[in-house]
Amino acid sequence: MLDLLFPNNPLRKEDWDSIPIAPYIALQRELTSMGLGSLDRLLSATRYHDSAILQRTISLYKYQKMFGLSNPLAMLIVQASLPYVHDDIMLVPVPLHFSRYVSRGFNQAVLLARRISAMTGLPMKRLLRRTKNTGHQAWRSRYERMESIRDSFALSYFVHTVPMHVVLIDDIATTGATLDACADVLKRSGVQRVDAWVIARA
Repeated sequence: MLDLLFPNNPLRKEDWDSIPIAPYIALQRELTSMGLGSLDRLLSATRYHDSAILQRTISLYKYQKMFGLSNPLAMLIVQASLPYVHDDIMLVPVPLHFSRYVSRGFNQAVLLARRISAMTGLPMKRLLRRTKNTGHQAWRSRYERMESIRDSFALSYFVHTVPMHVVLIDDIATTGATLDACADVLKRSGVQRVDAWVIARA
């Protein structure tokens, strides 16, 4: 059934069923204590390190261009976020720097946001652009991540009006620094509330 619904999907149904779904919400007070002062809420569908299957799936999706995985991965986010879906939300994918986009060939957050939009009926718009290539963050400390991401985003060109409520979409939240930097730009541009929905928290 998964092969029919999600072509280019290398995982079996039992693989997907083995991924432990553990939705978690971090609210503003907790986020502020983590040094994230702009995000209002961070929702993750599961924990990255709890499932080797999930780790392999995200790696295949991002680095082996298995685009068919965007559907089931987006479904994980939708299942966790359904209680928080409201008509006033605008989905906004976290942007890649142009050089990273060229080397990878796609932005995984955009594909996820498109699928979530199709599943929920929420509109999606690319409100942000990345102004600085921060390189790979995987081996950096929390402090190094926070410093490297500073001033790395701006409002997209030709955006004249912004929605009141934005939900940022990305695959993984590690320190949350990238999401918070995006939220900071959006709030300085007039957005009243910024949440984030991700597949997994690291």
